[in-house]
Amino acid sequence: METNKLNDLIEKIDKYWREYIGCDISFMKKEISFISEFFPLIDLDILPISQDDIDAQLKNIKGDNNTFFKISEKLNNEVFSSIREYKKLTEMSTREASFRNLLSCFFITDFEPGDLIIEYASYDLLKLGISEEFIIEKLYKYFGNIINFNT
Repeated sequence: METNKLNDLIEKIDKYWREYIGCDISFMKKEISFISEFFPLIDLDILPISQDDIDAQLKNIKGDNNTFFKISEKLNNEVFSSIREYKKLTEMSTREASFRNLLSCFFITDFEPGDLIIEYASYDLLKLGISEEFIIEKLYKYFGNIINFNT
């Protein structure tokens, strides 16, 4: 798995984010939209997750910034309650743990002040069998303006 290009792109986005954006809810919502692009390629039955919860979060990212975290936290609690009932993290396979990690990026409950969600998500996507090329394609779709900034 060659990830030099992926690493370089994420580093470029991260550098721009740190310098110009920081903790911005609109940027975070863009990161969540990025993650949602991959759900059709992932077997959602890996863990007990409801498509309704995914749809509710997609609706949430299009909604009011003032209520975003409150709704996301409620969804996060529902999703991870069912996952905990299903299996402990220590009992999960690598694939299950990677999907769980991806879901924690998607159902985020607060700003991650030092890290980009897409960085964690991209590496979990690789572990879930998503090709690096496809991840890069989606990075350009969502963050191409940043990637091409001062190139």
